[in-house]
Amino acid sequence: MGTFRKSWWFSAVLLVAYLGIFQIWLWVPRAAIVSSGLVSVTSLCWLWKYAWKTRYFRNRWDALAHLAVILDVLLEATLIPAHGHLGFYWCAAAFVGVIGGYRVTLRDRVAPRLQMSDASSIASGAAGSP
Repeated sequence: MGTFRKSWWFSAVLLVAYLGIFQIWLWVPRAAIVSSGLVSVTSLCWLWKYAWKTRYFRNRWDALAHLAVILDVLLEATLIPAHGHLGFYWCAAAFVGVIGGYRVTLRDRVAPRLQMSDASSIASGAAGSP
């Protein structure tokens, strides 16, 4: 599996779903917003659970940040009566900045340690052990 797909697939799906949901909500009545929101949240929670089981998230904070996006969809669908503006693009940009920045920061901090542990296991002969 490619590195991008392995490291970012759920974040990318979540972003596309978030933008798509809110774009649709610009044109549909309130009842459709609530029902499509509940269906979307259910689907996204299922995907989140799959991502959790496949160890997609770097740590619990990463998992919670992704879950916050899903919670935002739920709250917007049930509490906000009308969605007639494009302000959701700012929210999406903020989510990208926070989640993307956090994941990149973790990758940069964790990767050197993993490389060092791999090098030490090779030096000790553990890499070739069955």
